Amino acid sequence: SKINFIKSQKNLIKREVDSIIDIINYKTTKLNEIDYYLAQEIYKEEVKEWIKSIKFGKNKQNYIFIYEIKNFKGGDKFAKLLVNPNRPDLEGKFISDEYEDENGKKFRKIFLKDINEKGSSFVTYMYKKPNTSEIRPKVSYFKLFPPWNWVIAAGTYLDDIDTQIEQRKNQLKRTVQIEITSAIIVFLIFSLIANAFAIFLGKQIEKFLNNYNTEVKQKTKELEELNRHLEKRIQDEVQKNREQEQLLIQKSKFIALGEMISNIAHQWRQPLSQLSAIFMAIKFKYNLGKLNSIIPQEKRQI
Repeated sequence: SKINFIKSQKNLIKREVDSIIDIINYKTTKLNEIDYYLAQEIYKEEVKEWIKSIKFGKNKQNYIFIYEIKNFKGGDKFAKLLVNPNRPDLEGKFISDEYEDENGKKFRKIFLKDINEKGSSFVTYMYKKPNTSEIRPKVSYFKLFPPWNWVIAAGTYLDDIDTQIEQRKNQLKRTVQIEITSAIIVFLIFSLIANAFAIFLGKQIEKFLNNYNTEVKQKTKELEELNRHLEKRIQDEVQKNREQEQLLIQKSKFIALGEMISNIAHQWRQPLSQLSAIFMAIKFKYNLGKLNSIIPQEKRQI
């Protein structure tokens, strides 16, 4: 904003004045103590020439100017203008605190009052612009250097501030446009990358799903085939079980028959054994000739 920009410009001119006073104050401590007054007067002239060469700000239009206060109460000859690169015609002449700018403002009375109260002052007023006859608004900073009763001041023109603000606005606008354009370009690039990635990912997912569907169909087909074979296998197993049952039944029957035959054979075995023993005894006796003829007579005659 304009207020912040003016504040920054005030800080700029204040730094310039403060730094000059610091340099002067430091060098005065190094002056020849034997002939201090003469050394000081010589140094004052050096300072005035040095300050005339100081230019700062945009296009080096800002400058330093110096008043030597003769009467801190004011008046027609309250001060002498020692240095003013913008008004060399007034250098070395007395000036009045009754002087008014284009708007009737007695800015010298204002800064003199502040100098008396606090040693420094910021004042806004109308004044001639360097190298022109134009009167423009200006803000200046005045500060007293008590050892010499000098008021060292610097100012900046407010119309330059308006120009600089406009330039900064334009520059900011261009910067914002560049940043917006860059952001749009970056967004488009990322969008293209994201779209490409989405297409690639979509194809990969589609490929995966197709493979998965194919695998599911294959597994389903295998399961259906397994179910068909399983049904047949179940029927075959049932048939085998039935055949096994029939075999077991037949086997049970054969076992029962064998047991029955074995029991019958056991029952016949004892009498047969006795008969065999009898026959063996008869045969033995026959061989010994100890058997009697028991054949009936009728049979013998036949």
